[in-house]
Amino acid sequence: MKKRTIVLLIIAVIILFIPVVDKTSKSERVIIDNSTREIIHPDCFDEKRHSNWIDEVTFNNALNNKEYLVRDACSKEKLPIGKTSIFNRMFLKKD
Repeated sequence: MKKRTIVLLIIAVIILFIPVVDKTSKSERVIIDNSTREIIHPDCFDEKRHSNWIDEVTFNNALNNKEYLVRDACSKEKLPIGKTSIFNRMFLKKD
């Protein structure tokens, strides 16, 4: 019984630290500029020059369905692309 508990505990710890989740949530709301086909994080909206043809969508929709890009440095910092571990996503995410 002890051996089984230890194995389950080791598996749980490994799962916490393997990069399996997206760094940026797919449901996070972002602003898109349809003229330049660019994704802008809401916190970076005032810093960035943009056209009047803007919209608000989910990050997943902008990145995968519309195939827009994150171009400016502020948005790249706030909307990282790639995978991270569950532990990092839950406890170390910068706000």
